[in-house]
Amino acid sequence: MKFIPRLFVLSFVCLFIAGCSAAEETSSSNEDAELTIYTSVYPIQYAAEQIAGNSATVNTVFPPGADAHTYEPASQDIIEIAESDAFIYVGSTMESFSDSIAEALGAEDVKLIELAQYETLFQHGNNYLENDISEEAEETENVFIEGLSDHYHTGDSINLTATIDEDTEYDHLHWFTRHPDEEDWVVVDGYTSNNFEGEAEVNGQQIKAIFYGEDHEVVAESDPVTIKIDDHDGDQDPHIWTDPIRMIQAAEIIKDQLIEINPTEEKLYNENFNVLKEKLTDLDHAYTEVLSAKENTSIIVSHAAFGYLEERYGIHQIPISGLSSTDEPSQRQLTEIIDQSNEHGLEYVLFEQNTSNRLAEIIQNEIGATPLTLHNLEVLTQNDIDDGEDYFSLMESNLEVLDKATQ
Repeated sequence: MKFIPRLFVLSFVCLFIAGCSAAEETSSSNEDAELTIYTSVYPIQYAAEQIAGNSATVNTVFPPGADAHTYEPASQDIIEIAESDAFIYVGSTMESFSDSIAEALGAEDVKLIELAQYETLFQHGNNYLENDISEEAEETENVFIEGLSDHYHTGDSINLTATIDEDTEYDHLHWFTRHPDEEDWVVVDGYTSNNFEGEAEVNGQQIKAIFYGEDHEVVAESDPVTIKIDDHDGDQDPHIWTDPIRMIQAAEIIKDQLIEINPTEEKLYNENFNVLKEKLTDLDHAYTEVLSAKENTSIIVSHAAFGYLEERYGIHQIPISGLSSTDEPSQRQLTEIIDQSNEHGLEYVLFEQNTSNRLAEIIQNEIGATPLTLHNLEVLTQNDIDDGEDYFSLMESNLEVLDKATQ
């Protein structure tokens, strides 16, 4: 382990979090490792472990079962991070302590890797790797939807074109739209040509085209395209790991940073990243296969941790709390959640593995719902560790829960 001056860090932490006890780390201990890396949330730890292999020992600052939004590290944690080679974290929208730690470690010989600085990770309409699947997602029975932008702002004009194989005969077509909080498709009046013009109204709005024969029988139907709206307001959603495609992008950033720190292992890091990328791509396909067939995709969740999963797969989350588990709703918002639950006939309330949510319990009792657990993957619980759970097993379990909770 390298020698790091501790005077600055010790002075800071005594003022910052005096009296806190040290966290009980979970790590991939490796006595022969060349590097020591600290991370914040579990998915970052997992990606770093998979890419670094035996070249690094990877620790998380969070003890099992902690609330990643509210946890504060102990002074010993910061000292140990200062003696490591790198600290990889999301940013202040996820870890409230991250800015303070970054400031404390600014004079230390430790590489700070903040994923929030990579803005494309968090943008709506992030199409990283989507070229491999977009044609399949937007084509059914020789119908192509063209002209979809990466993202729109509210009120932007949407201009789409539906094209069909020239060998397919049809008489006319209709365009249909559906909002994320609605079950039924609505025909768009006045549009019977292959060109659609509309307005971006709400994130998750879907549009499709159906081609008909002379007797109004369906000849061909496109898969829906989803309108992604990013008005660049509000807090950044930090929960990128719920989307396997964004997880690939985050893993590539981690891989590139590890190569900078330890260039002699570039070949190993690239090989391990490619294995992880393939597994994440398979996971994305599994989510698409299960969730694309759903019509009622609304779910009640403890807090708004599943926005990227919502964007990628059409799930409509009805969050009780905001992006942070501490953002509690007003009485009016609670009433609206209950009304939406009844409107959609929801039978489940999805709790999380590391927080007890009294408001979720109130809503569950109010609508007579059954509780399920949807793992937010921010941290592992002690049971997760004892059972040998990892990112993929938890994401697969989440898919089973989503399959059960949606219709």
